[in-house]
Amino acid sequence: MNKTLQIKQQKQQRQKWRYSLECRFPKKIKMAADRCRKAFKDAEYGSFVWCCHHTIRIEKLTELNAEVRIRYILMYKNESEKVVRLNNFRPVKSKLSHEFIQDYAPAWSSRHTAFKEKWGKKLASMHRKDVPNHTFKRGSIF
Repeated sequence: MNKTLQIKQQKQQRQKWRYSLECRFPKKIKMAADRCRKAFKDAEYGSFVWCCHHTIRIEKLTELNAEVRIRYILMYKNESEKVVRLNNFRPVKSKLSHEFIQDYAPAWSSRHTAFKEKWGKKLASMHRKDVPNHTFKRGSIF
């Protein structure tokens, strides 16, 4: 088989595959984005959120509002990651103790090991309660 013909066929196959993905995913992505927007309806700047970034379980919302982050995910993240990111990005509905908020400030992103040891299990149970279908395991949503 001619090398150029083989490359041309591979390119056509990739285009077909890409087209089939575009046909399947936009509806799922739109539904995930709508659910995410609905969840953040009353969230404010500085409130705590789950999985704003894929390796951090809990952090403060640093964008002006959640819509900024949702749009960023929709515009700049890989197609295959969008639904997972949007399904995991949710506001914290559980009541956070004053002690947690004080401990969070120096740990800033919950990566600090002492913070994880003290709050890890409590955060995991709150996360399961707030977002039952989350995919955060072993330090990432993927």
